[in-house]
Amino acid sequence: RGTTQKQIVKMLRESGVAEVHLRLTSPPIKWSCFFGIDTGERSELLAANLEIDEIRAYLNVDSLAFITLDRLIASTGTSGSGFCDACFTGVYPVEVPITLRKGVLEAEGATDEPQRQLANPGLFASGLLPADEARGQA
Repeated sequence: RGTTQKQIVKMLRESGVAEVHLRLTSPPIKWSCFFGIDTGERSELLAANLEIDEIRAYLNVDSLAFITLDRLIASTGTSGSGFCDACFTGVYPVEVPITLRKGVLEAEGATDEPQRQLANPGLFASGLLPADEARGQA
């Protein structure tokens, strides 16, 4: 969607940087993920609707580059089998019903379940995650 990158670039430009060169460590995400990543609808994905140069202009960066899918897989040191790349290729490992949308899963998945505790609170001195400590909850 580019929302975070756009805001970061805006802050950088406002602080006076001369140039912004963005390098992304994934291929362009062109397809929604139905397996646990919050990518939203395909219509919201920049790479599904814009060419790379149009994304560069939208984000207001001087240059933009993505890693290729082949190089991403090579970086894992494996053959790539067992990885889902549907968000990059549109080829899903299982059939996804066309009517399946993010909101359906969220509505059905909502619970009144209490917050989960760490399985081993001793991993952190306070028993809280580092993010909790940063928020002053320690």
